[in-house]
Amino acid sequence: MYAKFDMDDTRDKIIKQAVHMAVSAREIPSLNDLARASGVSKGGLMHHFPSRQALLEAIAHHGITSVDRALEESQDSDSVLRTWLELSLPGREDVALFQALASVFFASKSSSENLARMVTDANQRWEHLLDRELGSISAARVARLLGDGLLMGVVSGTITSATADQHLAVATRAVQVVADAKQ
Repeated sequence: MYAKFDMDDTRDKIIKQAVHMAVSAREIPSLNDLARASGVSKGGLMHHFPSRQALLEAIAHHGITSVDRALEESQDSDSVLRTWLELSLPGREDVALFQALASVFFASKSSSENLARMVTDANQRWEHLLDRELGSISAARVARLLGDGLLMGVVSGTITSATADQHLAVATRAVQVVADAKQ
């Protein structure tokens, strides 16, 4: 009897391998290299990701889904703000992945409308969760923007692990000031 072939497992395996390769090399792998490393044929890879852009979108979707999951789980403990800001201070592997994604995204002549829509929709969901916790859309937007700034600080190297807690505390206080001013 043949084992059941699960397309989602293969797709997930390819995405995980692409992330691993991007973190290791600090660049998104070629589809040929990814097919070899994933143990799938080029045709099999192309079935799931017909282009490098489709692969980029899948990697971004994977990351966005992880953030969604973490923020949704944090709602029960009223820690959406803290979770958001902590997620904005990624570890070394996540920084490498962000750098690899950014290098491809900014180097391409045309960005994907689908990718831009995914990010816009995610930002709206995240602001909504922050608004529900903080009771202020202004505070939610400040929190999201501060999180974006923290992320850029880590990716660019201006925020280090030694200063991350200090930046986290300042950002949290700033959001609280805006939230308190609206009440």
